[in-house]
Amino acid sequence: MSKKDIIERFDSVAESYDERTSKWPGYDQLLKRIVELANPKESDVVMDVGAGTGSVSFTFAPRVCKVVALDIAEKMVETGRKKAREKNFQNVEFRIGDFENPNYNEKVDIIVSNIAFHHLTHEQKRKVIRNWYGLLKPGGRVIIGDIMFFFDPVKERERAVELIKFLLERFAVKKEGEDLESTMERYKKTDYPIYVHTLKQYFEEAGYQVVAIEEIIPPILGVICAQKE
Repeated sequence: MSKKDIIERFDSVAESYDERTSKWPGYDQLLKRIVELANPKESDVVMDVGAGTGSVSFTFAPRVCKVVALDIAEKMVETGRKKAREKNFQNVEFRIGDFENPNYNEKVDIIVSNIAFHHLTHEQKRKVIRNWYGLLKPGGRVIIGDIMFFFDPVKERERAVELIKFLLERFAVKKEGEDLESTMERYKKTDYPIYVHTLKQYFEEAGYQVVAIEEIIPPILGVICAQKE
């Protein structure tokens, strides 16, 4: 699926995005753990990639100097800016940007992403992790909360398929008249959950030290934290 299709998909749910994500089991717990693992300081600059309408960014905002909130969908960014004004967060900067093209070249202390990294193919994930290393200041951290497998999906394929079906049945945006199998085929083009130990390998290959891997909702939702040496 092209970036245009992805943008259209998320633009279509921008106004209801907060309500949708709040229904995810473990979402609040995941967000809390992301902040704890980031361990932000008042002087920190945070980059939130795949920021949506800002739930992660607004959680960090009172704790740090600045948050750069990046999203690929214009309506998401517009909604985030509106919310920032309503909440009077003057240190949150929403801008168009994505994992591969962040549209921000200054060094940051923390990079975070919540329920978004699975939209990248595995090779894209690997490339982005390498690129992030150059954006981070020494000692900087990356924290990703996402759908990720805590078992090997290649060795346990049937289990992986059943878990994905479970998630899509409850949380996917379905088109009118679409059955579950059709929804699965459509999401296969945009959603690529990864085995957590493969993700760990990508970070270590790029020179990070992985300091935490935690299950939030076993065995499909978790968080990984890696630090630049």
